[in-house]
Amino acid sequence: MEPSELSELLAGGGWRLLDPRPVAAEHPDTFELPRAADLDGIVPGSVVRAMFELVDIADVARDGRAPYDDAGRPVLVTHVERMWAVVTGRDGDAVTCLLDSQPYASHTSLELFDPLRLPVSHLIAVDPPRPELAEHLAFVRQMAAEDTRPAGSATPVAPTAPPRVRGDQQSRSPRAARI
Repeated sequence: MEPSELSELLAGGGWRLLDPRPVAAEHPDTFELPRAADLDGIVPGSVVRAMFELVDIADVARDGRAPYDDAGRPVLVTHVERMWAVVTGRDGDAVTCLLDSQPYASHTSLELFDPLRLPVSHLIAVDPPRPELAEHLAFVRQMAAEDTRPAGSATPVAPTAPPRVRGDQQSRSPRAARI
């Protein structure tokens, strides 16, 4: 990826939604998209999957590149993550949803439970509705209430920062209690 493209991606929060149709066209025997009937059946509570390009720090095993250059600056790369989201609504050819996967990438503002609007044409999988949608949404509201990040923050998590653990998880995690 060209430095200008990487800068543009970072300026947009370190992620972008990918259109899976070119991949499906290139690999029709191994990359299937959801059937029209499955896409038409998406309702609140349905679980959908999409592909995201994310900015991450390089990894020797994955990328064949050291994570830092000789001057100590991070070496940034992009990779694709397929992530799930829980649908909260539908508006024509798009669904509103909450991200239900935690991105592995280090330099993205995209996080678990972030609200998204995804075109139906960009979905790569559809699962049946979750019967516990109301409980799931209540949990997400609780998480949002405890979130101390500035609204709209696009600051990526520092690769060496300790994990963020909610207050109600402190007593359940011996590791979290030491942090």
